Amino acid sequence: MTEGLNAKWLAKSQGSVGRPRSLTRDMVIDAAVELGLDRFSMTRVAERLGVGISTLYQYVANRDELLRLAIDRQLSAVALPRDQEQSWSDYIIEYATSLRDALAGEPHLILQVMDGGGGIERELAVTERFVEVLVARGFSVEEAVSAWRCIGAATLGAAITVCRDRAAVARNGSSDRMLRQAFAHFEPGQLPLMRQGVDAYARQMDLVEELLRPFIESIARRRGEPSPWEVKQSAKRHNRTGGKKSRTHS
Repeated sequence: MTEGLNAKWLAKSQGSVGRPRSLTRDMVIDAAVELGLDRFSMTRVAERLGVGISTLYQYVANRDELLRLAIDRQLSAVALPRDQEQSWSDYIIEYATSLRDALAGEPHLILQVMDGGGGIERELAVTERFVEVLVARGFSVEEAVSAWRCIGAATLGAAITVCRDRAAVARNGSSDRMLRQAFAHFEPGQLPLMRQGVDAYARQMDLVEELLRPFIESIARRRGEPSPWEVKQSAKRHNRTGGKKSRTHS
């Protein structure tokens, strides 16, 4: 009887390790993403999946490979805007905003992008979609690729700023409190210009649009087009004026 129990225990224990039929490489990658790019370890991934660590090495060579795969998964999941025949300037803003939100939502992804940890393959695939949309709107391939590089740099900076602001608020409770604590380290007469400009410093703004506006306007000038913002303001004024005329005639 003892031998029978031992045999059952051995069979059960052997069934709990190794390579379960239901486990796939995608499940391993998903587990790493769910744990967080900056928090997962091979041990934690194995625990999450309910397998032994040695099982994971049947799907990935090491943590570095799993990290690259997880980064690729995160980047491939970025909800980039679809081509809905919007203007090229609107598409650029939508594209940059989507990318900023994705990076700011996973701060560790920013570090990996800066370090090139995700490889160039996914970046090329993402860029292809962007270039295709701009070429369809009269850009040359070279112009579209150059635009993407500038947009990528501005977007990365905007994402870093969002992460920094969120971290500051998490530590201090609010931006106002953070600034009050910072100014407390200086004498009342110090930093007079920054004290005067504190409201502008603390003001929330859409950094993507602020950073890209001069760039987009320079493209519009080269293309012989009016500023997209001037066009929108003109349309708003026209709508307001048209509404007043309609009410007057009625």
